[in-house]
Amino acid sequence: FAMSINAEGLAQSRTPSVRNQFIPCFSLYYIMMVLEHFERFGDESLFEENLPYILEVLNWYKRRSNSDGLVVRSEYWHFIDWAQDYMPNRGVPPYEENATLGIESLMLSYVLKRLAVNLKKTDYAAMADVFEKRADKINKAANEKYYCEKTGAYSSTENKKIFGQHMQIWAVLSECATGERAKNIMKKSFEFKGAQATFAYMYLLFRALEKTGLYSMRESSLNELRRLTTLNCTTIPETPVNSRSECHAWGAVVLYEFTAMDLGVKQYGNKIVIKPYTDGRNGAKGTVNTSFGEVYVEWKKKNGKIELKYKAPKGAEVIYESN
Repeated sequence: FAMSINAEGLAQSRTPSVRNQFIPCFSLYYIMMVLEHFERFGDESLFEENLPYILEVLNWYKRRSNSDGLVVRSEYWHFIDWAQDYMPNRGVPPYEENATLGIESLMLSYVLKRLAVNLKKTDYAAMADVFEKRADKINKAANEKYYCEKTGAYSSTENKKIFGQHMQIWAVLSECATGERAKNIMKKSFEFKGAQATFAYMYLLFRALEKTGLYSMRESSLNELRRLTTLNCTTIPETPVNSRSECHAWGAVVLYEFTAMDLGVKQYGNKIVIKPYTDGRNGAKGTVNTSFGEVYVEWKKKNGKIELKYKAPKGAEVIYESN
C-alpha cells in the first residue's frame, strides 16, 4: 500500500491492481493497519519504514481540511459503506455541497490520536504533540458543528439533517464523544435504519460497542452473518444483497471476533492477554495463532462461574483477565 501512494499522497484502495482506484478514507485504513500491527507485535522498524508514507497521507488530508481541521470533499470517491441510504451515491453518505464531511473528519481525528500514542513509544515522540493538537481541534469543531441536541446524536453534515450509525461509531472511536454521551449515541445509532453498518463496517461497529461497554448489542449484526448460511454462503460477501463479490476482504471480521473476543486472545508485544467475552455463550474453545506460536483456550460456564484453561507457548507473558 505504501508503494502505491500517488504524487498527491493517497494510497490506492486496492493494490496491486491493473486499474487504479483511490478512496481517500482507505488511506486512513492503511495507517490503521500499520498502527495496529505495531501495537500487536512491537515491530518498530516496520512502523518507522511506513512513517514517511503515513505523513504523506496526513498531509493530503491537511490540504483537504478547512481552518477547523474538518475534511472537505474532493474529486475522489468518498465511499463509506453500502448502507441502504448511501446506495444511490455508490456508498457515499448524503452530503451538503461545499461543506465538510463529518464521518471522514472523525476518522482522521481517530488516526491522528492513535498515531500520537504510538509515536511516543519511538524515537519520534517529539512529533506526537502536533498530531494530538490536530485531533483535539477536529473534535472541538465536530462537537460544535455536528452534534444535535434535539436528536441526541451526531449528524454527518453541518445542517444536522443526515444521521447514521457510521457517524456515531467514529464519534466514539475518535473520543469526540465520551462517557454517557458515547454510550447514548451508540444505543441511538441502531435507530437509523437506512444507515446501518453493513459487512464493511462491522469491525468498526464492534470496536465502538466494545469501547462503550455495549458489546452485547452486536447480536443483530451477527444475525446478519448467520443469515448467510441459509443462502449457502460459507464466506462473507461484499454486500448483504446483490453482491458482486462473494468472498470479500472485510468478511475477515469474524476471524477477529471469534479469536480476540469469544476466545479472548490478544497480543500486545511480548504479552498475551486472555479475556474472553462470555455473555451470550455457554462456552467456547479454539486455537489462536500468535507470533510466539499457538495459544489454546477453552472455557465454559458452570454454576454461574467461568471455568477456563489455556495452553500457551514459552516466551510469552500470559495475563488472564475475567470479563
